[in-house]
Amino acid sequence: MVFRFYRTGAWLWIITGITHNLFDLLSRLFPSAAKEPVRTALHNLSFEFLGMHSDYYQLTMGFSLAMGTSIALAGVLFLLIARLTTDTAVRARPACVVGLVASMVLLALSVTVLQLPPPMVTFALATLAFAAALFTSARSGAISA
Repeated sequence: MVFRFYRTGAWLWIITGITHNLFDLLSRLFPSAAKEPVRTALHNLSFEFLGMHSDYYQLTMGFSLAMGTSIALAGVLFLLIARLTTDTAVRARPACVVGLVASMVLLALSVTVLQLPPPMVTFALATLAFAAALFTSARSGAISA
């Protein structure tokens, strides 16, 4: 398995998560006037859960930041797996399969639901990187750091 491709896929996850959170925070700091009616409506839709009071704006924004953070942390975990398995690439193969499948699923969601170019590009590249890492190992059987 070529760890260079595997690490590229991991870094693309980290970049995606950090970029997502950066743009999320910037959109809050500099809100567009066109989105103000939606923000107001979400603020006005309140709910209580387990004794805590919140509104749908906080819920949506919290989920958004949690998603970006989770994607970045998954990329960090992929890198840690690469570091821990450098001596035996076969041990990293299951994580590479998970990275490939998850990248394909997130790419499909980006294309069908989000319809935003940045995650489409990064998850397409991550899919290719993880696939290249697997294909290289399957084709040559060689281990390369």
